Amino acid sequence: MIFDGLQLTLAVLGMVQLLLAVVIVLHYASPRTPLLIKVIATISFALSFAGTALLPIDLNIASSISSEEDGNVNVNNTLLPWKITFWSTFVLAWLVLPVVREILQSGEFSTMSRIRHGIKEALQTQCILLCVVVVLIVGLAIKLKSLNVLPVLITFGNTYGLLIVSLLLGYGLVALPRSLWRQSYPERELRRAQIMLSSVDEALFEAVWELQDCEYVIDATVLDIRDIDSNNNENLYYQNCIDDLLKRKNETASMSPELHRRRTNTERKQEEDNGKPSLDMLRQLNCRLKYAHENLKSTELRWESLVGRCRFYSSLVNNLQPKSFSTGIQVPFVSLNGTEIKFRTFRNRAKFFWQTRLRSSMFRLLAVFTAVLSFMILWSEATLSLSVNLSPFALFLNFFEAKQGESSAVLFIISALIPLLYMSICVYSSLFKVSVFGPFALHGHGQSHPVALVFNAQILVRLQFSLGYNYLLMLKYDTDSKACAFSEVMGAMSVFPFFGTSFSVYAPLFIIALCGFTLCNGYPRLLALLNVEHEDAILSSGEETLTRKLREGIKLLKKYEEKEQKSDIDNSSKAITAEKELGTDQQWRNTVV
Repeated sequence: MIFDGLQLTLAVLGMVQLLLAVVIVLHYASPRTPLLIKVIATISFALSFAGTALLPIDLNIASSISSEEDGNVNVNNTLLPWKITFWSTFVLAWLVLPVVREILQSGEFSTMSRIRHGIKEALQTQCILLCVVVVLIVGLAIKLKSLNVLPVLITFGNTYGLLIVSLLLGYGLVALPRSLWRQSYPERELRRAQIMLSSVDEALFEAVWELQDCEYVIDATVLDIRDIDSNNNENLYYQNCIDDLLKRKNETASMSPELHRRRTNTERKQEEDNGKPSLDMLRQLNCRLKYAHENLKSTELRWESLVGRCRFYSSLVNNLQPKSFSTGIQVPFVSLNGTEIKFRTFRNRAKFFWQTRLRSSMFRLLAVFTAVLSFMILWSEATLSLSVNLSPFALFLNFFEAKQGESSAVLFIISALIPLLYMSICVYSSLFKVSVFGPFALHGHGQSHPVALVFNAQILVRLQFSLGYNYLLMLKYDTDSKACAFSEVMGAMSVFPFFGTSFSVYAPLFIIALCGFTLCNGYPRLLALLNVEHEDAILSSGEETLTRKLREGIKLLKKYEEKEQKSDIDNSSKAITAEKELGTDQQWRNTVV
């Protein structure tokens, strides 16, 4: 019966994880992302959340097993789900996702060529990593005078993951409460969005020019190629590659009138004819064209998203209804009965009341709640090296563990889930926000190209076990004396020695230092120092620069709205004219009949 209840619980949690993964992929994936890539990313994200949902249940079953006096119950039924999760994420993280990422980045023209190129590049990377691991194993074997391959691999993987988790956690514990607190001030968020408009506008110009440069290089390289012998198979393949490249170039050359206006008319100096380009050159051009188009699409969506933010916060400041995200126009409702009109009116009033009365207070309350959780996690991390367990989360778990009954078990699971879930949110949101990955960084509202989606999914599936181990360290949970299935799957959960010191000493210092660095706005200043175009770096500029960008942003927004209104008027005029022509034609037909 316990196993049946566990199966039902895991099935429900699996559906929730899958639904959450679908929402995340739809939010980040660009419209041109292939369906297969979306499916792979969805499965990867769903498996990334499995550890967060499974570990509290595992701890509850382990505590019930250790408290059994008769010794009849001695098997933790979460062992099989843990093994499935572990090996599934292992295959995805080290075999499937690296190959998929290399295939997406490949400049090959045929599908099989891209697959072969992706497998080859992924194998080269894995071989280099394997050589590094072999050197570490040999070095530790010489130092410890014993050769244990599997424990060393687990130790190396744990240390690698724990360092990344510490980095992301140290940023997220401060950034998440601060972001929620900022959301309670719409006028400040409106100013932030208006300041960013000029920078995104410049980025959109650069993206258009980059695509235009790529088109020019393709024209200058392949358009003068003639007299290819079609009877030769090698020449035939060469001609097919040129045709595919020109076809892709012609597809990406079609832009909206707004983007076409941003093209430059500067005359280019004709380059010297270097002869027939090689296949490698064609592959490089194809790869460059793909990246330029994806970058342009992502930047265009970023511009539209920023305009939507400006409209939304402007409506909040002026106590108005938020406009439509895509066009900013309220579509009139027609053919409504009395019930529908009342429902629309009630919904609009409820939305107005939420935005003007409750929204700011709720965001401040959430900010305070998350700040308290961040402080409790930092306190628990800081006391890891002490012999006494001072973690407040451990006190809650010990309290509910001492009690018996189903209600106590549910409260135990909830108490174990809340801090782990919050840590997961901090780590995952930091991964999506931190821009150290450059072109691989994720951007919301469909601004992320497939390579970025796969890259972040690959990192997420590697972090969940290190995050779970860090969580158990923070609780000082004795996994050896309790039947914890997580520890049985992970085996030897020791970590790689860091200058002779254990992780419980240097990890809290690392996390606390990163929290202080984030609290003092060190991350935006570092980005500004490195000349990285990022929202946090731009907003950390001087007041004079911010004022200038604010004025430019307001002007750009006014111009954009004027063009949009003019376009809407033109479309309405065309629709009215077409309707009149259709009515005249119908009237003529009726007269004839």
